[in-house]
Amino acid sequence: MKEIIKYEFQKIWSRKIVWTGLLLLLLVNLAIAVLNGSYHVVTSDGRELFGSEAEEYVKERTGKYTGLLNDDKAARIIKEEKPSESVEYGEYYGLPLYNYVQYIFGSEEEGGLGKTVDDYTRKGITLEVGHSQRWISLFSYLPMMILGIGTVAAIGVSGVFSEEYTRRMDALLLTSKNGKRKCIYAKIIASFLFALVCYGAMLLVNIVPFLLKDGIYGWDAAVQLSYEMCRLPYTFNCGQTALCMIAGGLLGTVMITSVTLIVSVLCKSSFAAIIISFTLYVLPMLMQQLLPMNVVCMTPLGASTLEVLQQPFVSLGGLKVLFYLKIIVAAAVLVVIMWFVTRRVFSRHQVQ
Repeated sequence: MKEIIKYEFQKIWSRKIVWTGLLLLLLVNLAIAVLNGSYHVVTSDGRELFGSEAEEYVKERTGKYTGLLNDDKAARIIKEEKPSESVEYGEYYGLPLYNYVQYIFGSEEEGGLGKTVDDYTRKGITLEVGHSQRWISLFSYLPMMILGIGTVAAIGVSGVFSEEYTRRMDALLLTSKNGKRKCIYAKIIASFLFALVCYGAMLLVNIVPFLLKDGIYGWDAAVQLSYEMCRLPYTFNCGQTALCMIAGGLLGTVMITSVTLIVSVLCKSSFAAIIISFTLYVLPMLMQQLLPMNVVCMTPLGASTLEVLQQPFVSLGGLKVLFYLKIIVAAAVLVVIMWFVTRRVFSRHQVQ
C-alpha cells in the first residue's frame, strides 16, 4: 500500500504545471514575507521616518502605552501621538496605535463596539496595548496566500482520477488486483498529502521570516486595536488570531482537496476538472454580497478569513465555542462524501 501511495504522490508532483505554480507562489510569498511590515511614520513633531528607523520609533512609542487600555490612556494616545499637520498627508501615516485608537474612539462616527473603552469593558472585553501592527500586516495578506495554495492544490489534485480517463488507464487499473480498492485509497491519501505539503510549505515561507525578525513580539496585543477587527465581541489577541487563521487555512485545504477529488472522479478531462474546481473554490467569495457571511465562512476560502472570528459562537452542551466548530463539521462531511463518491464512481466506471 505504501508503494502505491508513493507512486500516486509522485504522479501528482510530476506535472510541470504543479511545479511551476507552486514555485511561483512560494517566490511571491517569500518576497511579500520579507518586504512585509515596511514602515512610514509621521511623528507628532513633524519628522518623517522610513524603514528600520520608523519601525524602532513605532516600537518605542507603542511600548510607552503597554498594558490594558482605558479611557485616560486612549485620550493620551490621541493627544500626544497625533501626527503633525505640517507634513502633507501626514494624517495617513501616524503611529499605528494612534491610527487605531483615533479610528475607534476619537472619530465622530462609531468605529467599533462603542465610543469609549468603558463601552468595551461593559461587554466583557479587555484591550491590551502592544505592537500589533506587524501581526495585522500578516493577517492582511495571509488569506491571499491561502487562495494561491488552494489553487495549486486544485491544479495538482484535479488530474488524480480524470487523467486516468484521458489516458485510458482506467481500463488497466480497474481490471488489476488492487485497482478498485487500494489504488483508489492511495489516490485519495496521496492527494491529501500533496495538499498538506503545499500548505505546510506556504506556512514556512511566510511564518519563518516573520518569526526570525521579531519572534512573537506583540502577540498579546488586542486584535480589536485594528480597523478590521474592532468589532470583535470578545477578548482576543494577535497570537490567538494567527493560530485560528492557520487552522482555518488547514480546514480550507482539506475542503478544497475533497471537492477537487469529487470533481476529478466525475470529469473525463483534467482541464475541465481544474476549471470547475477553481470556480467552485472562488465562487462563494465572488458572491459574498449575495450569500450570508456565515455561509461564506464555511467554504474552503472563507474558512481562512478574519470574518470567521466575527461570527456568533456555537453552543455545544451549554459551552460556547468558536464558529470553527461548524467549519470542522463541514470539512468532515465533505471528506465522508468524497470518500463515498470517489470509491463508488471510479470503481464502477465503465470504460468506453
